[in-house]
Amino acid sequence: MTKLNWNIIFFDLDNTLYSHEDAFQAAIINCYETISLKKLKKYGITNPVSSKIWFKIFKVNCDKYWADYEEGILTRRKYQHKRYIKTMAEFAYPFTVEDADEFHSHYESIVHTFAKPYKGVKSLLKRLTERGIIIGIITNGKQRIQLNKLIHLELLQFFPTEHIIISEGVGSEKPSKHIFDFVRLKWNYKQNKHLYIGDSWDQDIVGAMEAGWEAIFLNSRNEKSTTNHKPIFVAESFQDIYTFFNDV
Repeated sequence: MTKLNWNIIFFDLDNTLYSHEDAFQAAIINCYETISLKKLKKYGITNPVSSKIWFKIFKVNCDKYWADYEEGILTRRKYQHKRYIKTMAEFAYPFTVEDADEFHSHYESIVHTFAKPYKGVKSLLKRLTERGIIIGIITNGKQRIQLNKLIHLELLQFFPTEHIIISEGVGSEKPSKHIFDFVRLKWNYKQNKHLYIGDSWDQDIVGAMEAGWEAIFLNSRNEKSTTNHKPIFVAESFQDIYTFFNDV
């Protein structure tokens, strides 16, 4: 690893340092099996579909209404209600809004337990820290949930508390320029070079670059770019990022 061009490097969390998709699927299936099946039994449903089939439809509804959530048409809670209710309706199962709330409350309490860091994450963070690079996290989400993920991933050792920027805590979400400026102003943006690494084109790459950061795009889900922004590097896996920092 030769001399780096940046002295401040911040990372997204979900799908950047670990596979949120894998953790999400495992946690949602757990919720269906431990919460929903008990509810359905009480409602008189004696032969419900398997968790695999139920999750497939649930994921379709997650993706279908995600844009409405991102654009602010649906609040987080309304988005959660909609994806749950539409899935239950698909199978003609009875449900209540309270059922949806209980389901998602359980999800939020367990999702961190299914998170596993990508190979090479701890090694790279250790090496960056040893070289005196200021590293941190900028992530959207609830304070408690995101911190629990970092604890379970055993990554808190690399990030001082003040380097963990969670949208709920600062009152601003990516891709808002404000959440990136919060970091730039904290560490004297005129004298430091900032790099942000994330997996979402619109939230991470556009958000960071519009705020004056350089960016690396971890495009593990083959997402199409929607703007003309030019990140300094496009990776297909975290291993590509690990290799990139060995080469620069």
